[in-house]
Amino acid sequence: MEENEPRVLIVDDKEHNIRYLESLLSKQGYDIVVAHNGKEGLEQAAQAKPELIVLDVLMPDMDGFAVTRALRSRPETRAVPILMVTALNDVNAKLKGFEVGADDFLSRPFNGVELLARVKSLLRIERLNRELREKSALLEHVLARYVPEEVVREILNDPGGNH
Repeated sequence: MEENEPRVLIVDDKEHNIRYLESLLSKQGYDIVVAHNGKEGLEQAAQAKPELIVLDVLMPDMDGFAVTRALRSRPETRAVPILMVTALNDVNAKLKGFEVGADDFLSRPFNGVELLARVKSLLRIERLNRELREKSALLEHVLARYVPEEVVREILNDPGGNH
């Protein structure tokens, strides 16, 4: 396994779903981490630091909506893309997924090629966002050498100067 393989966390309570997703994703070279319920998913997200989370919605105890809310409330997982994969296919379930912070939603049964395309797209966006955060931190560091901290914050929060 190479160091730069994106890590994907799969959270699902059904072993056959996990095996299918793991098979699809590992063939593409992704580093796979698995959790079998929502609570374990939150623990794995904190420990494994995935670049993407593929999350089932319908799980006992803590469903995918609750997991997503919890992930979005934590600074360390707030920006990690979440792809909800579920048997739910009604518009209200999708809307609820987006409202709680999911980045994409795929209903079962799904096409494996479509899943891989969505995963690739979400990982590309995650990589670009990470690069942007790193460049912003570097800019903040450089500016802080020459400009007072409150001015740096103002510049970075409103780069166009629209007060």
